[in-house]
Amino acid sequence: MLHVEESDTDVEFDSNSLNPHYSYYDEHNHLHQVWMLDAITAYNQLRASERLGVQGTALWRLGSSDTSLWPIWDATHADDAARQKLADLPPGPDLILEGDGDIWHFTDTPKHGKRSFEYDAGSDLFTDESYEAIPLSYNIDRMGGAKKKIAVSFDDGPDPQWTPKILDILKEKKAPGVFFIIGDQANKWPDILKREFTEGHEIGNHTFTHPKFDEISHTQIRWELNLTSG
Repeated sequence: MLHVEESDTDVEFDSNSLNPHYSYYDEHNHLHQVWMLDAITAYNQLRASERLGVQGTALWRLGSSDTSLWPIWDATHADDAARQKLADLPPGPDLILEGDGDIWHFTDTPKHGKRSFEYDAGSDLFTDESYEAIPLSYNIDRMGGAKKKIAVSFDDGPDPQWTPKILDILKEKKAPGVFFIIGDQANKWPDILKREFTEGHEIGNHTFTHPKFDEISHTQIRWELNLTSG
């Protein structure tokens, strides 16, 4: 699905094989045809297996599957309620990565996709489907990619005793640094934070009070990060 989105193409459904497919041109202008299986084809295969008396099925491979298939995977003689769940396409595990480097900047959050379909009750098969929106994962810009490059970072500041000394050394050596600040400390020593910024160093978010993440809720984590970003 991610490749469909990046290729700016549409998924079509073959009425004879009941199979989705799409095509795209690569950077050399060569045309590629891609045929794939998804939750709709899985449903049809499961129904065909039941009619043949197959006693069990397996999925290859876990983690690379259409994430919308789980509501119907174990649904023997699935009903309309189970089939309607296939309209929702949860985001998959593949990240949308741009650039190169170990510093990640998240530019967008996951989004659900949506499909419509036609179902034939007589054959208990889906006979058509359309992808109305492609499910997308996190969109991430990677930065800092370079050979033999070192990032010098400092956590939990600003500190009135040590941070100015660190800044003096970095200024003398003409070396940039990364300062992961605690919001509460930044409120106490704003002049040091301003100096970090004006001298060209990167500023990172290290929460507002530096709590233990495994002991607080997701809501508190968001508050900690948002307060420091502000």
